[in-house]
Amino acid sequence: MTDMEVSIDQTLCRGDCICELICPQVFVLDDEGIAHVSADEVLLDSDVWATVPDGTEAEVMDAAKECPAQAISVRGDGATGT
Repeated sequence: MTDMEVSIDQTLCRGDCICELICPQVFVLDDEGIAHVSADEVLLDSDVWATVPDGTEAEVMDAAKECPAQAISVRGDGATGT
């Protein structure tokens, strides 16, 4: 099990959809086009931390790196302080 966690600041999200394209297992856009972390099919609110599912760590890091708004934060093992 991973010790990596991810969160999105929805006040920064512009709805570019890059995170969802890179890692749809973790990131989902709501009806207004704002990204959420999805944990067990529940869309989490802004700044709530969720454990990154095993096997998606690289994609989550890629999504954080590619987010134009820098709205995605990652912490824990393997995170680079995004």
